[in-house]
Amino acid sequence: MDTSSAHQDREEAKRLSTAVGVLTDFLSRQPLTLALASLEHRLEGADGTNAMRIAEDSHVVPELLASALTARESLGRINDLIHACGILLVLPHILGDEERITVRPSLGAGNDPSRPYDLETDQRIAEFKLARWRGAARTPCASARPSRTS
Repeated sequence: MDTSSAHQDREEAKRLSTAVGVLTDFLSRQPLTLALASLEHRLEGADGTNAMRIAEDSHVVPELLASALTARESLGRINDLIHACGILLVLPHILGDEERITVRPSLGAGNDPSRPYDLETDQRIAEFKLARWRGAARTPCASARPSRTS
């Protein structure tokens, strides 16, 4: 990596860190759903001056929008990372002793028509859907729906 690329990467990391700080500050005030509902109610019947005051009072400022855009640009492929990590971390637990991966796995989230399944082995195929369990136990959950090919 040349020094200009390393410098750009450091600058991008600084921008992201600052943006995440702004977002964290805003989101730590109250859950986003409640904040938006409150804004919706307060905006009903407002004129331009009142709308500006409501936004400022709620800490909805240009820096917040810029921070959200920066985070989205930088973290836009976070689903691919989550998908890949989930698959890689679960593989040692689901592959049988004699089972071998026969087709290059599809680690990125999304559809690649050339690889219709996330995982193909000599014994089964699997699709992975990853989500955080929101029940009593708050632990990450990975689910695979394996299908026997024979």
